[in-house]
Amino acid sequence: MVTGMAVAFRDPFPIILSDDPARLTAFYRERLGFTESYRFPPEQDSEPEFVVLTLGGAQFAFGRADDTGLHGIPRGADNGRRTEVCLYTDDVDRAVEDLRTVGVPVLFEPADQPWRERAAYVADPDGNPILIVAPLTTQATPPATEPTEPIAPTAPTAPTAPGNRIASAEPVAGS
Repeated sequence: MVTGMAVAFRDPFPIILSDDPARLTAFYRERLGFTESYRFPPEQDSEPEFVVLTLGGAQFAFGRADDTGLHGIPRGADNGRRTEVCLYTDDVDRAVEDLRTVGVPVLFEPADQPWRERAAYVADPDGNPILIVAPLTTQATPPATEPTEPIAPTAPTAPTAPGNRIASAEPVAGS
């Protein structure tokens, strides 16, 4: 447990944004041997918005890069925002409050999502989005009934350096 934090984080993985997640997923599966472990929407005949791939004990995800994420930050190749970090926890609401208490900017307040997770976004010191999620079945705090709109950060974030590629994507289930 981190000093000053009441919750623990686990299962980190990068999310890489793409204009064509289906194309990248096919490449990693067919050419490199990755296994698709999650897809949203789940229908195989629809274009995926988000896909998690695994190989050995590692995983990463591809998400669609052509819109604004839950956190309200535009994402895509044109603004250099192409990756983010995802962390699982047992209590998203408590994690966000603990982080807010120590000055971490909150980009998106905890809210239930259609993929059956509670999600929130905070920012690291460089302004990179960090997705914090938990399956709805493990939430200690009762979930809200309506999703929250993106909010302004609670503290200023640093500008993105030209070589720093950050973005957001949708959360992942099933870790």
